Amino acid sequence: MAENRKEPKQTRPDEQLVEDCKAQCSELGKERNMVYSAANGMPTAPQIAERKTIYEEIGSGVAMVCPRGGVGIPVLWEKDREALSAKSLKQNSEGRMSIDGTNTLHIHELVASDSALYSCWFENRLLATVRIVVNKPVIIDKGVGSYVVYIVLTIVLVLAGSVAAAAFKTWRERKTAQ
Repeated sequence: MAENRKEPKQTRPDEQLVEDCKAQCSELGKERNMVYSAANGMPTAPQIAERKTIYEEIGSGVAMVCPRGGVGIPVLWEKDREALSAKSLKQNSEGRMSIDGTNTLHIHELVASDSALYSCWFENRLLATVRIVVNKPVIIDKGVGSYVVYIVLTIVLVLAGSVAAAAFKTWRERKTAQ
């Protein structure tokens, strides 16, 4: 008995028939987590994780909010791929790091070793990454020593200007005397 079957129409040279669907392909695809056909509608795009870099000075603090985090929504924070829990943070950071009830990761009194990549996960999906870069504060000494340097530089510049003016005057006098 000849099967009443239509041959699929190949519209592109690189197209191949991988499997013959007996059920509707879109339903079969959903069950097997397969790629959808454009004819059946496009699937929703996966959510792209938020990415941010924060520059802070040693001794300052930072709070990192996990998108979709909130009261009662369990998220997982990681530091350089190592899981952070409220208990481990309390023990290992001497109270400088904590995760509050809204899943916000707080770091107080930053130190150089806090420079890292922090990631927020929800149901095995990456929601956000935050790179923290901890810098040493730049201190400009405005004590007496720096004022002495400014005064010496000013005197040197005035003397150099005076010498240059005198040399120019002498050169001009010689030129006009010739």
